[in-house]
Amino acid sequence: MDRLTRKLLEVLLDGGARESALFSGQAVELGGQTFTPDETKGYFKFCFSHAFPVVTAYGQGLHPNVVAISYNSLLHQPVNFEHQMVAYDKDKIAHDKVLGSVVAVEFPRTPGGRWTVSADKQSAPAITGVASFAKLARSMDRVVGKHQTGRHNYSVSMEVQYAYADSMFAVELKPGAKANRGTPDDMARAGWEVIPMTEADDELLATFSVRKKRIVSDYRGARVYQLMGGLDKPVHYAGMGVVHYPAEQEAQILQMAASRTPLLTGVLDPLRKISGLLKPQ
Repeated sequence: MDRLTRKLLEVLLDGGARESALFSGQAVELGGQTFTPDETKGYFKFCFSHAFPVVTAYGQGLHPNVVAISYNSLLHQPVNFEHQMVAYDKDKIAHDKVLGSVVAVEFPRTPGGRWTVSADKQSAPAITGVASFAKLARSMDRVVGKHQTGRHNYSVSMEVQYAYADSMFAVELKPGAKANRGTPDDMARAGWEVIPMTEADDELLATFSVRKKRIVSDYRGARVYQLMGGLDKPVHYAGMGVVHYPAEQEAQILQMAASRTPLLTGVLDPLRKISGLLKPQ
């Protein structure tokens, strides 16, 4: 077998392996619904927006009660690539990169009528959902290919709208310190006290940058986070980004389903024909 034939076969076999990985898992299920991909659309199952004490890299979190009353707003919202939406930054983003939309969402039933917070991040509830994506959308072929072949594990990132007036600061309690009267017992036991943003002093307010939309410093030597929606006010899930690196470390794509695409077939078939022509007689 000459070098050219060997190289073509290597490409063909590599492409076949990627094709097999790409098309594994032909349906996604959630809440009794089954979503089956076809020639032009696929689906992926995801989890994100884990409740406090899980926080994002921006120092923002959501009380589980807030997620429980807000998660349904995510249904039918757009899914974009890397938050590339003109509305988010008209000076830097020239075109929207919409990939699909959210078609199903779930959140665990509230235990005993109200969620409580613990210090254990592993027990924090999260939104689970399914999103559809258009295979012909720009960037989607690269996302599916890299994710399914393991070259890069993409993730998801929430886009949340909320009112500053409804939000609170969660300030870490120092050993032996008591929380203020407005702090629920479960938050205090977990090691936090809460202070409404509308009641925060200037020093505490300065820990959050409105321009950057993130926590930028500690508060008197203690960790501080922003609780969007406070303890029980709704927020609005405006959409979701498919991203290389999520702000929420715990977010992930759980499953991706994509059937055979004409684009990939168009690449592999000629290689099969060429390898057949070059096959030694």
